[in-house]
Amino acid sequence: MNTYVLNVMNLPFTIMVNSISKDLKIEKTVKTIHGLLIDADRRFSPFKANSMVSRFQHGDHDVLSDEDFQEVYLKTLLAQVETDGLFDPFYSGVYDPTGVVKGWIVETAFNQVLEPLLRTGQVTAAAINAGGDMIVSANAFQTAWTVGIENPCDTHHYVAAFPLRSGAVATSGSSKRGEHIKRALHDIVQSTVIADSLVDADVWTTALFAASRDDIPHLIAEHTLTAFLVTDSGQYQNYSHGTLVDASSISSHDKEFWR
Repeated sequence: MNTYVLNVMNLPFTIMVNSISKDLKIEKTVKTIHGLLIDADRRFSPFKANSMVSRFQHGDHDVLSDEDFQEVYLKTLLAQVETDGLFDPFYSGVYDPTGVVKGWIVETAFNQVLEPLLRTGQVTAAAINAGGDMIVSANAFQTAWTVGIENPCDTHHYVAAFPLRSGAVATSGSSKRGEHIKRALHDIVQSTVIADSLVDADVWTTALFAASRDDIPHLIAEHTLTAFLVTDSGQYQNYSHGTLVDASSISSHDKEFWR
């Protein structure tokens, strides 16, 4: 397994690729992904004065002619509608797509660069871990990935591990960044969502973390989410496709994060 760590957007992006092809130039593949990440940061960071997001915040609507900006803008508006405003790209008073951009560019990079290599068999397994949110895929001849869910009370350990052949995982919580999401305060200290799309996983883990305690089960059931919640007392709630299941059936924290 080849592993590379890139630092972009003040985050570590870990790229893992398993290849049996001697002709594949993995360093070139990683360089292409690095370029996509840097370009997304340049264009979408609200902290860069000349980014499209900063220009839009200051009234420059010409950026709406950019296809990527259009795509991200529509995704954020759709997320706001689907979550009944729990995911809000205007939470700070101005448009800020940060909650979608990371998942969008990781998904874009994976689909454009790594997925074709998986289809042709040059790569048997691939993953991008973006500061804990990740997208993974493994072919039928490769052991599925094992995705660990970090213990918010002790970030050196995991509370659960799930096998995942293909899909995405995103987590929201207060253990590392404090109360950084506007939400109804309750005993849920961490939410994790597993989905086909990293953008969807990002949006819904944010929405669940922001929702009121009484609304969380309804949202999970209505949108058939696969989610894992951790309370401040160390209790777990495990949902599979909208249905609450026995948390004791999941793998223990002794499982490795990656396999």
